[in-house]
Amino acid sequence: MTNSTVTINKAGAGTGAVRSNPDGIDCRATCNGKFPLGSTIHLTAVPDPGSIFAGWSGDCSGTGPCLISPNATVTATFNIASPPAESGGGGCTVAPSAAGDMMLPTMFLMSLIVLLWRTSRP
Repeated sequence: MTNSTVTINKAGAGTGAVRSNPDGIDCRATCNGKFPLGSTIHLTAVPDPGSIFAGWSGDCSGTGPCLISPNATVTATFNIASPPAESGGGGCTVAPSAAGDMMLPTMFLMSLIVLLWRTSRP
């Protein structure tokens, strides 16, 4: 069976990995994988924390999974994720919502999303 090469390039200031199915590519920089002629290769981009996957270029385009054939050259672009925009200059107070409500000491786990609502008090 004749094999051909798939070349993966990396662009952008962010970081991440490109993986293939079937196995043959799992890289974080420029790399090559060999696959049988006639096969279909499914590429997936996996950005690292603090990075985003901006898209494919070359023999694939878009931001979703990439389907290619052997003898393809693809570039995966990873950018640094932008921090959330700040607005206002106020502070935050967590308090019971009505007389008699209790607040208990609370411990937050890393990666826990906490939603806060802004209210006006006369």
